[in-house]
Amino acid sequence: MGEGDRREGQRIRQATRPVSRRLVPVPGASRKSHEKTIKDAFKDAPLTGNKTDKYPDLMKGLEVIVKAFPSNSRPAFGDGSHCRVPFPFEAWGREQHYTMPDIVMSLPGKCSAQWASTWQGISTVFEVKRDGKEDPVDEDKACIKTGALQTRALVQVAKSARNLLHTHRLLYAYVVGIYNYKARIYRFDHAAGVVSKEIDLKANPFPLFDFLWRFCHYQHPNAVAHLPSESEATPRPETRSVTKARAGTGCFLGMDPTVTVASEEDCDQLDELLQKSSPPQKPLTKEERASCRWATIGTEYDTDGSTKTTKQFILYRLRFLNPRLFSRATTVWDAFEVPVGEPESKWEPRAIKGAWRQLARDREDVLYHRLRDNLQQLADLEKLVDKYKNFGLPSEDSATDVDDSHSDAPPPSTVTDIESEHELNEEGMHIFAEELAACGPDLIPLYGLPDVETGDDLGAREAHKLFDSKRNNGAVGAQSAAVPSPSEADLNSLALGEAGRPPVYAVSHRTICTWVRGNLGPQEAKYNERSHMRLVMRTVGRPLSSFKSTKELVTAIRDAIIGHRLAFKAGMIHRDLSDGNVMIKDGGPFDGFLLDLDYAFNWMEALKLAGGEISEEAWAALVDQFNEQVADFERPACEGEEISLLVNAREMQSGTSSGAGSRGTLFFMSIQVLTKYFAHDISQDLESAVWLLVCMVLRHTLQVNRKGVDQPRYRWYRELFGATTDTDSAKSKEHFMINTLAWAVKGNRPLTDLVRNLKKLVRRQNRNPEDDDDLPPVPLTYESVLTAFNQALASPGWPKNDAALPFTLPRDGSGSGSESKDKKRPRVEEGAGPQAEGAEGDGLPGRAAKRPQLGPSPLRNEFEASPFE
Repeated sequence: MGEGDRREGQRIRQATRPVSRRLVPVPGASRKSHEKTIKDAFKDAPLTGNKTDKYPDLMKGLEVIVKAFPSNSRPAFGDGSHCRVPFPFEAWGREQHYTMPDIVMSLPGKCSAQWASTWQGISTVFEVKRDGKEDPVDEDKACIKTGALQTRALVQVAKSARNLLHTHRLLYAYVVGIYNYKARIYRFDHAAGVVSKEIDLKANPFPLFDFLWRFCHYQHPNAVAHLPSESEATPRPETRSVTKARAGTGCFLGMDPTVTVASEEDCDQLDELLQKSSPPQKPLTKEERASCRWATIGTEYDTDGSTKTTKQFILYRLRFLNPRLFSRATTVWDAFEVPVGEPESKWEPRAIKGAWRQLARDREDVLYHRLRDNLQQLADLEKLVDKYKNFGLPSEDSATDVDDSHSDAPPPSTVTDIESEHELNEEGMHIFAEELAACGPDLIPLYGLPDVETGDDLGAREAHKLFDSKRNNGAVGAQSAAVPSPSEADLNSLALGEAGRPPVYAVSHRTICTWVRGNLGPQEAKYNERSHMRLVMRTVGRPLSSFKSTKELVTAIRDAIIGHRLAFKAGMIHRDLSDGNVMIKDGGPFDGFLLDLDYAFNWMEALKLAGGEISEEAWAALVDQFNEQVADFERPACEGEEISLLVNAREMQSGTSSGAGSRGTLFFMSIQVLTKYFAHDISQDLESAVWLLVCMVLRHTLQVNRKGVDQPRYRWYRELFGATTDTDSAKSKEHFMINTLAWAVKGNRPLTDLVRNLKKLVRRQNRNPEDDDDLPPVPLTYESVLTAFNQALASPGWPKNDAALPFTLPRDGSGSGSESKDKKRPRVEEGAGPQAEGAEGDGLPGRAAKRPQLGPSPLRNEFEASPFE
């Protein structure tokens, strides 16, 4: 097994308290009256022989354990060792491969035909091993063993937990390991894992009974009511199979109370709506039907954090997934907002992002709120956008010079403050700029940026409610009102189980496994725990890889750069321009937009905390000063070298380290980010935009050599983006930058010229004065990069309908590291995870690793208004 697997074993620890207190804190008493009945449940389980020989007797024992359960909560058990259970989402199945869990358990009270063939029908797994040699826990030392045999067994447990978490949208998942006649219960969330002491199944199986009882009879105290649309759906004929399927609730411990499974009728309604949409969308696949979910998202809250009003959304198509176990586990779903009682024609398309943010990172919903507030205060926003769209073009009626005969999108606009090109009032008349501003901030689009309808940090909201409840219950009379509202620091402490805080288990949308492990201090645990958040975006886009023409691709990236410029004016440096964070938008004032503020840095806040003047000039001066201090240091730092911080920790109110360090996705990181300790500023993000364009071109178009001869597909892609380490990635990019462009896009002169011009700009930014006649580097600027894009878009000769070619690297068995676009590089921050099943095939990562967040962000939300107001 790999080093990453052993390293990830450090995220799993043995719990020292009883199972019921540490792993399964479910309200309600256990059924102790059945202790005698279940005592001999596993008496016939053999102590020797192959593990498959043990399955029948183990399953009989499990059936005895649950025999006393009511029929609507009693699970079934099956032998899964001969059934290849695919990864729950087909698009990621090639990377993750199938699994063959040993004994599987159905949803409580639900046992439909073929339930064990997919993860949708499985609630937990019993991984069986022949003897105690494969037990990964050292009971005496209360730690995880690091041997290859034990690591392999642990990885198998972690795979099952990962699949359960993603399939059922669980907040945490349980898996049971059986080693000869001893059992252990594992609890995993997206931060870490914890495992129980061993349970002797022959001498005392009651702890297992206690666990399964709690597991199958769980009712979340904050569960939402059934959705109105569920009761209004067209009823199905009551066949025997339907009656059997509806007999149980299917609810079990770890499920998200804000999410419910969509019915077949709901999926039928969706198919009809997708067919009627413009343009029509493909119907749901069998897998998408099984994955379709309703989500209830709060939009208004009372002062105590309780939900006041909610909206209902149906999530039907997964667009992005981070499949790692210990990670943000980011998902992006196509969805519809479903107004209660309204017909399908009133359903509105939305994109919904879910993720588990580190408590050390700022809340993304708050960052979007600040971004919009800051930009809405700019009186000349439309003029600024028009200026950026026309950098490098003739000043007089520049749009008329554009050859729009080959355009899939409007040419660069020259509209100023006379009228809005795209906004119409109810009578179909143009809305003038002054009228548009009077319509309110929700109606003013931010060019190249998403329109976030609502966002929430469910963990923070839940913690806030519990904190207030405890505070109010402990206060008397007027004293209650005098107690201040909790800060973000107070809310984060709820995940640590500190004295005087509400129980950590009551905050189910926060991870707790790091704290439960008990091997980290409170501060370190806080930076590793995570909180569940969601964002609902009105701006729905397509991946860059779906471009209908190369001109559309270039326009989308250009518009995203403009969005980046606006975000910078509002105080944000994005720091992660990548293929997943730039999307194409159909219709509206822009064709592409930049999303995902996971790694954004607020440079204005940094200047404020450092006590300096808040201006773009002051920020640029600070960056230059810092870069001079670290210019002689190269990554990785030599032992004993001390790298200074951009903003000194002692100057910051939060007493934390700078959040302006290097971030990004490996493919698209700038050369300086990969090789130096320079501050990650706008010039690095602009270089990332160049690498993004080049990557999309090499993936999805045909190239020829300088003589115009066709070359093998992906030849140059492998050369430039085949690296899996920082050092190799920097070397590949430097080689591309220094040498003459060896290829051209077949039949596409404007795009080839754009790549060549951008390549020159990147070379100037990365000049070495000692090698280039002492010429100083010339940083990329918004004007220089946008000029290149605008002039290319204004050029004639763009091909028509040259849509993206499919990107599928062949598996040639060379082991070169260039076979599969989906293999992930281990993260420093989020770990390689027992995702090491990806190691079964060599390949290139689709979204490579991000830089780590070392310590808390300096931009904690408590510096400004409460995020709950």
